Amino acid sequence: MEVSCVRRRLTIYYFLSRAIKRRIIHELRDSFGRHYQYAKITASIQDKFAYKERPQYGIVVKNVSASKVQLSADNFLGHVSSHVQKANIEGKDGSSIEWIREDTNAILNNTPSGTFPSPQGTYYVNWESDKEFMIDPLLSVEKEFLVEFEKGDTSIGQTATVSAETIYPGTLFLFTDEQTVLVENSHYSVNYDDGIITFLTDLTYHRIYADYHYPAESRGPYVVTENSFNHTAIPGVIIAFGRNMHTGDGSAIIVTNKRTLTALEYGGNWEISISFDVLSRDPRQMEEIADLVLMFMWGEKKNMLEFEGIHITDISHGGEADEVYDETGQDMYYMVSMDMALRTDWSIHVPVPFKISAFSFVDDLQAFREADEEEVTVIPSTLQVVPSLTPYMSRSGMSHNFERIV
Repeated sequence: MEVSCVRRRLTIYYFLSRAIKRRIIHELRDSFGRHYQYAKITASIQDKFAYKERPQYGIVVKNVSASKVQLSADNFLGHVSSHVQKANIEGKDGSSIEWIREDTNAILNNTPSGTFPSPQGTYYVNWESDKEFMIDPLLSVEKEFLVEFEKGDTSIGQTATVSAETIYPGTLFLFTDEQTVLVENSHYSVNYDDGIITFLTDLTYHRIYADYHYPAESRGPYVVTENSFNHTAIPGVIIAFGRNMHTGDGSAIIVTNKRTLTALEYGGNWEISISFDVLSRDPRQMEEIADLVLMFMWGEKKNMLEFEGIHITDISHGGEADEVYDETGQDMYYMVSMDMALRTDWSIHVPVPFKISAFSFVDDLQAFREADEEEVTVIPSTLQVVPSLTPYMSRSGMSHNFERIV
């Protein structure tokens, strides 16, 4: 398995225009599909101009307009902590996946409850065709205890083997219980194929730990359709797809055992107005269908949709009209217009782009830049602990979200 460099990708979540139309049509079909008298109307609940031939009755979802509602000066909402994060692969477009989220049900049903069902690591999603993808896992291990050298032990020439018995090249990170980083070919050598580490220097009185990645067996292919999702390819992760899936694309999904800071969230609301027509060749039938639309959307679907960020704020019944269905037979279509006002959420996740594994304080930056890997570990520092940061903090002004600092 070839692993490419990953970089975090900005993610946008929204309900707007086409997504709202599609969802309203779905909910109307669901409600009318459970109505004994009007179950057949579900095939005639359509988007604008979607009919191949004019039905006896139907519901046409037509126009959508929207205006932005700003919730704060810079639209900042907060910090996102999650087990999962989507990243781009260098050289890949990464647009085949719209977004990812945690699968709450899978996490709650996992044993023990609340733990993430997939091991941590980076899962590479590679598209074999426009409808099929494979998963190539590169699992990660953090702070695995390898060996302890006590008084009288000779570490030089001693070996230790990681539990996975293989290491992906370039991912091994060895350190002591004092957080001193060991340098490959100076403090140790490693056989990546077998996961065997041989120590080259005296490490008496030290416990040795390892961070590393190792490849797992590829799985798939998984078949998906447009505007759908998958929650089985990586247990615990919901992967959403739009209409931009294409052969040769790739993305990375980063999974961690604990929730970590993954993104900064910016967002707000959209005020959306959507209109639709109820039509029928029978005026009494038209009135009944219009009444059912009002009851279904306001009484049945309103509370459920609010949990998903779609708030129905108003729905109104407009005037009635008629038009000619068949000029020869003088048959008429009877119609009533309806309008619905909604407020939906939008958000942009700006990813936190790096993970700090270790850091060092040095006095001479130039010496640090010119030092080799072994010399870096012994460069001295005169870092002092400051008892209070108050002298260095701003006393007044405005914060990033325009709140006053006093």
